[in-house]
Amino acid sequence: MPKSKMQSGYMELEEKCYIFTYDGELLQLVPKEQSSIKSYDSLANKNIYLEILEGTTIGFERIFFLNCSLKVNRSGYIAKPSGFVCFDGNERYFDTMTFKGGIIDYFYRPNHIIDEENTCYDYFNGGGGEIKLKPFDEISKECEVEIDGKKATLLLSVTLPGEPIYMQIDYNLGKPRSILRLCFKEKIDVIYFRTIYMWIYNLMVFVNFRENIRLGEINLGKINDEGKIAPVAYTHINELDKEDIVDINQIIGYYFVFAHINDLIQIVNKKDLNLLFIPKNIKSGKYVTPESYMICCTSFESVFNYVFPNAKTEYSEKANEVKEEFLQFIEKKDEEYKGADSKKRKEFKKYADMIKLLDFGLGEKFEHCQTKFDKLTVNYRNRVLMRFHLKQEEIDEMSSKFAKMRNLLMHNSLEEIENIHVYAYTLARVYIYIMIMKQAKIEDNLIIQAIDLIL
Repeated sequence: MPKSKMQSGYMELEEKCYIFTYDGELLQLVPKEQSSIKSYDSLANKNIYLEILEGTTIGFERIFFLNCSLKVNRSGYIAKPSGFVCFDGNERYFDTMTFKGGIIDYFYRPNHIIDEENTCYDYFNGGGGEIKLKPFDEISKECEVEIDGKKATLLLSVTLPGEPIYMQIDYNLGKPRSILRLCFKEKIDVIYFRTIYMWIYNLMVFVNFRENIRLGEINLGKINDEGKIAPVAYTHINELDKEDIVDINQIIGYYFVFAHINDLIQIVNKKDLNLLFIPKNIKSGKYVTPESYMICCTSFESVFNYVFPNAKTEYSEKANEVKEEFLQFIEKKDEEYKGADSKKRKEFKKYADMIKLLDFGLGEKFEHCQTKFDKLTVNYRNRVLMRFHLKQEEIDEMSSKFAKMRNLLMHNSLEEIENIHVYAYTLARVYIYIMIMKQAKIEDNLIIQAIDLIL
């Protein structure tokens, strides 16, 4: 079927028929019949949110607009959906979902298709050359995964370049593109498309350490009786705020994570795990603001509590001993001033209450990671520390300074973020990556290399 991001057709909504037009960004609905247009419609109609809005195009295709917040616009509605899925005919189910190009080209690079052993260049006799390409099966890698509870085979491969038969703008001899394909064990309804998309998106955000990534072209297919994939739908995703990769080496490629990719997919898509510390774009990732500092602290604690659920208990054994000694001292002083100085007794009681509330906080969690991941961060620390010109006593107090700045920001303090806080902030991001990758059972040597690539 011919692909186009511009669409028009008709649909039913709230028991009314509407004509729709879509220009790739804005969706507009107007009543199909003139008799349906009333002067009071803007008062009678209500804004509507729909995860999926179904319609029929003028080409008799079944189209599903995604994530629609419909706003009343006189007798009609307007919305800026996240995109659409357009099926050929009356279909709404698919077996495969293929991501082609975009960030996938850098996660699993197209140069895997080159047969280096049999490729040759003749620079001296005419300047000719012959490039040999490997077959699809030879360069494909597969593993079993689970996406939002749905079992699938994940395949990474490279497609053959298309033949340049027709003259076009940017004409070339064909460009191979990498693909990430999910082949599901059972047919999938289109209502799950956006969830599946987000699971792969979250994985790619994690390996690239920025949110504004492009997932490339996305197509849906069905597996026929011969085991071949027949296309059933194409998609358009609104990616106006997305950008192509700038540094092709600043990404954790498949080599680092593929053996444990299912574990990693499950972790980065946990609903109760806060990974908002990942910057929206490369520029914002280079600066520390009070907001990004607070978000990083929240993400750090969220991941720490998930990875080390028993750390508090281990810490508390010694901490409780010290707390008890302080409380015993205060109790003695309380008895000493009984009937002699009520104000001092009141102050001692206040500090006793504060000590009782002391817990395994952000500073202790940061210090736990410093000890636990010391060897994994040696290279990173040696590389980054030179920028900050810190004294050893500042580094020794880094965990407490990291926590103290978070507490000050929580109370709207205007204290300046100093070099020690920036250094602690960068280390906290490293610790988050280490905790997640170790939880996914990725080997230490690969974790060290991965950190040096993206952080």
